[in-house]
Amino acid sequence: MKCCIRLIIQFHPNFNLQSNEVPSSCHMEKEGLIRAVRFLEENGVAISQLVTDRHLQVAKWVRENLQGTTHYIDVWHVAKGTQNMK
Repeated sequence: MKCCIRLIIQFHPNFNLQSNEVPSSCHMEKEGLIRAVRFLEENGVAISQLVTDRHLQVAKWVRENLQGTTHYIDVWHVAKGTQNMK
């Protein structure tokens, strides 16, 4: 019997990541996500839905590595993006 518990988990933005561990600051967000996902998977947590900002590297990584996971962009970043289009 499979048990399903719905949780919302928020991690610190860079999940124990030092700036000297990645080539540049734009890589920190993706690496932080990779570490957070690895932590959850190692602890038996399946990810069915994920909400992030509009980071292109993150979106590509989720699409390629978390198949079956629905990826959403948070509302604030969507609103900010449409506001910048004016």
